[in-house]
Amino acid sequence: DSCTSEPHRDIYYKRLTALPPPSTESGGVNLLRLFKSYWNNKPANDMAAGDFALYSTYDDALEGTNAWTYCNYSTTSYGFPRDCAPTGAVQHQWNSYANSLGYANHHAFYVELPQ
Repeated sequence: DSCTSEPHRDIYYKRLTALPPPSTESGGVNLLRLFKSYWNNKPANDMAAGDFALYSTYDDALEGTNAWTYCNYSTTSYGFPRDCAPTGAVQHQWNSYANSLGYANHHAFYVELPQ
């Protein structure tokens, strides 16, 4: 297994607000970079501000139940989800293409488009 924390083996990021513009535009964001190695809350990627929610199951994400309550950001070498977790910080469960300190070495990102 990749992550040592069970809730971190499958994480569902549910976007609640419009995506920020791509990084080629003013104030934009590179989503792949954000998830791979630069988990940041600016621009418009802040759980506390209601931009997104994290869940441990797909059904919870669809229903909007049991959302994670803790998330932190602002690093130039840690990717998703940094120390975010269901109830409090859990370290080293992130992926990174910038350093080798995280445990999420086997991961994938999937996008489901709205219907």
